[in-house]
Amino acid sequence: MDTYFNNRDKYSPLTVSNIAHLRAYDSDFNNNQTSFDIINNSMGFESFQKLVETAKANLGSTDYTRNGYFSAEGQASKGLALLKTLQQDD
Repeated sequence: MDTYFNNRDKYSPLTVSNIAHLRAYDSDFNNNQTSFDIINNSMGFESFQKLVETAKANLGSTDYTRNGYFSAEGQASKGLALLKTLQQDD
């Protein structure tokens, strides 16, 4: 990321569409399975916004982890637990 931020005039981030196009038409990417992982793990802006709104609505409850969005061992749950700890310290 540092390379990108220090050279924004030389680089631009790729969209999912760009990655799919490269996978389909660029011989350097034809056998690159990582592109499928990137595409499968992506989400649109509306889905992301809905996820954030649901997370905000469920702060302070345990329903969110039980609904299968994040496992109790996941990084998001650890982050929420840290936020709750910080809030209690205030």
